[in-house]
Amino acid sequence: MLAQKRHQEILHRLNSQGTVRTIEIAADLKVTDETIRRDLQTLSDGGFLERVHGGAMLKGERPRSLAFNERLNMNMDAKRVIAQAALPLIKDGDIVAFDSSTTVAELVSILPDVRLKVITNALNVINALVDRPGIELFCIGGSYEASTRRFSDSDFINALHKYNINKFFISANGFDLRHGASETFKDQAFFKGKLIESCEQVYLLVDHTKLGKRADYFFADINNITSIITDSQADKGFLDNVRIAGIDVRIGEMNT
Repeated sequence: MLAQKRHQEILHRLNSQGTVRTIEIAADLKVTDETIRRDLQTLSDGGFLERVHGGAMLKGERPRSLAFNERLNMNMDAKRVIAQAALPLIKDGDIVAFDSSTTVAELVSILPDVRLKVITNALNVINALVDRPGIELFCIGGSYEASTRRFSDSDFINALHKYNINKFFISANGFDLRHGASETFKDQAFFKGKLIESCEQVYLLVDHTKLGKRADYFFADINNITSIITDSQADKGFLDNVRIAGIDVRIGEMNT
């Protein structure tokens, strides 16, 4: 395939997905990783994209608001290793909260047989756990949003202070060392911020493409975060600064 055709394909994927991975494009286009790295550098020099470790993202773009189905298959390898790294944090008898992110959905899908009290506003979490013995479910009610598969209502959210929650497992569209975790949906940022007020420990599950980025609505500063669980493609310098800020870092190893 000619370079121009590869560049068009790379930009098409960026516009539809927001990020691309070098090894995936190389495999799909049947060229070497080094060829794709040169293509990404050419497009970066032209101002079309921003290079990140292991791939690229649209230059200067804020994270977009995407439906659950659109997010479900994005960066799946990273989501799987992040879920595996987060799994040991869940102990028998915990009172835990899960958000409606696809990364947390992956974590919920691999839960072993444990006794838990679970608080969530996510339909996919409810469906995954409703028939599980030992799981006691508490649903944050309100109106249902089909595109994001979650319930949302300020009256219900304002009652969250009544819950004594050991651990909150959440994701975010961006995590910035100065401003903290951020969301593209205002109501979801409000939900997460209110629930954090009632939690003893907050675990942020974010893949490498979210680090150093800012979405529209901040819901947690760095002092609210107990631990960040990410993948091995995350920038090591950024993670060093996270540790300096006093936040625990856990890394799920990805095959490169």
